[in-house]
Amino acid sequence: IADSVIEALVRHVAAKFDAVRKVGAVRIRRTEDKDRAVLIALDVTLRYGVQIVEVIRQVQDAIKADVEYMTAMNVKAVNVEVKRLTID
Repeated sequence: IADSVIEALVRHVAAKFDAVRKVGAVRIRRTEDKDRAVLIALDVTLRYGVQIVEVIRQVQDAIKADVEYMTAMNVKAVNVEVKRLTID
């Protein structure tokens, strides 16, 4: 499965959340160990006023679950970095 497919899936899942206003860079790294897992990192812009820790935890869980389900790949970590907050 190409990294671009995983990236598109990550963007789609993150965009489902109302608090996520924009998904920036998405980085996919594959491990070389026997698990052949993937590490996912992404930058997001959140809506001002949301509980950041709770939203990020939900985004991480949703991305991990959907990527594992749709690709049958083990997701070792989902690192989400909040780059900015926006007021709409």
